[in-house]
Amino acid sequence: MSESPSAPASSPSASTPTPRRSFWQGTYDSIAEPMRRWFRSDDEGQQGFRLKGNTRREKYTQMRLLFVDVGNASRSQMAQALALVAGFHAESAGTFPSMKLTPEAVQVMQEEGMDISEFRPKPLNTNRLGAFDRVIVFGDALPKHLTSGIPVDHWNVDDPQGYPVDGFRQVRRDLARRIKVMAKENGVKAPETVLLTA
Repeated sequence: MSESPSAPASSPSASTPTPRRSFWQGTYDSIAEPMRRWFRSDDEGQQGFRLKGNTRREKYTQMRLLFVDVGNASRSQMAQALALVAGFHAESAGTFPSMKLTPEAVQVMQEEGMDISEFRPKPLNTNRLGAFDRVIVFGDALPKHLTSGIPVDHWNVDDPQGYPVDGFRQVRRDLARRIKVMAKENGVKAPETVLLTA
């Protein structure tokens, strides 16, 4: 009685080879996938550009303000502290920053319970101007060619450098009034607690 021939045993070399991606295919995917995630329109919580509706910012939910002065030694620093207390995300910088804050600025803010003694003048990074919802410029601190396409407000607030302490108090009141109006116009609410950060 003849035996039926058995099926040949499969060998590893006979298995279906795993498809390999070319170098260019892998490179394309590494570039294209982040772009696809960035332009997705079906993710409400994404950071990036959405084709429909507005993108929700996960990292920054507060209205962002940047106060720009020349020396960044008094009024822009006072404005930053006042805006933080009002509920904004606020920063300040100078086009030619001084070495330290004006002592009178620290004193008059302390009178309102705001300690800015650890604040330091900082140089302006023009590459970050577009990261703010509003850039508030004092005097001619920011050249016009840098403000193209940037939401800029020019505030006519006196530079208190060289003023007596009462002059700094007047500037503080002027800044507080302007920031209060801006907060009301934009629906910004003051938080219960504030950490003043330089």
